[in-house]
Amino acid sequence: MPEPAAPVDPEQALLEALAAGGPLALLGDRNPVALVKSAAARSGRSLDWVDARGLTTQPFDRLVRGWWDGVEWNPGGLVRAMTSGGIFLISNVQALPDDLRQRIGRLLLTGKVPLTGPMLTTDRVIAGHPATSYVLHVDDHQPVLLQVYTLIKRFPVRIRADAAGPPPVARR
Repeated sequence: MPEPAAPVDPEQALLEALAAGGPLALLGDRNPVALVKSAAARSGRSLDWVDARGLTTQPFDRLVRGWWDGVEWNPGGLVRAMTSGGIFLISNVQALPDDLRQRIGRLLLTGKVPLTGPMLTTDRVIAGHPATSYVLHVDDHQPVLLQVYTLIKRFPVRIRADAAGPPPVARR
């Protein structure tokens, strides 16, 4: 009979995943900003983050992608992280409306952000630096829609970081 796997240290797992770059899902009720900020500081990389709670389309686009000010593009958190090879965290994705949750999943999994301006000449597609890390956080200690779990399964790396132990089996 195989021995049970040793519990994974979320800090160490996060450091290793961030060093590799690419998309990862962070699950649990532990403060994702403090956890990722600590890992970013230890790895010497910049961190941009957005809390998804209460976001609707316009603030989501401004905070995540960026905005056109009439002269140039002002980068949002995701675009800043992508162009610098930093770390982008979007926390509490379970709180996003379905269309925005699908959009952030597509942006993080492809590593590309389309910026559509008022004219064709202002349109851009930003491709992420290979070292960029994309962290999608879901607090699955509260009821979560099936669509959220489906999105999480698309992420190649999933790390659990719980403050008070894992959620009940019915919610995992």
